[in-house]
Amino acid sequence: MKKLLLILLCVQIFLSSCMSTGEWIIVKTHEEVMDEQCDNKTKSEILIKLGAPDRSTDDGNNGEILVFDNSYTKTYTSGSSNTSIYEIFGVPVASTKTSKTSIDGKIEKEILFYINENNECYHWKTKGYDFSNKEYIDVEENTKESAAIAILIIGAIAISIPILIYGVGAH
Repeated sequence: MKKLLLILLCVQIFLSSCMSTGEWIIVKTHEEVMDEQCDNKTKSEILIKLGAPDRSTDDGNNGEILVFDNSYTKTYTSGSSNTSIYEIFGVPVASTKTSKTSIDGKIEKEILFYINENNECYHWKTKGYDFSNKEYIDVEENTKESAAIAILIIGAIAISIPILIYGVGAH
């Protein structure tokens, strides 16, 4: 029985050591995502995607700045809260509102698109957003080779178990 427990412990340690680790990598940076939303885009295309801006101001060069203001006041309380999730540029964004007032804090979230006199976007700014696209990848470089080796080792252990339990050549 002690041999069996020892074998099971070894198998468990071996299998846990085979677990692969991964990490989050940035597939597209915030800047790349925002550049895609601005470069070669017209004012009409931006408005179709985001709707009417909250306000518009003069850019000082015969153009305008479209301001999409998603700022809100977040109330920190001991009461209940309501979280709503929506997407901007394919990235989930959460907004939380609470029901009781104790401390209020303004959360500033803005997207600004600078539109030139030809109605083309030439610059952008954001505040309070991170639109970078992240992807979880396995760090293991030789996954197929590792899997083949793991199968061989597990097979060797499986063959060894009866030998260790019952012994070989015992009369």
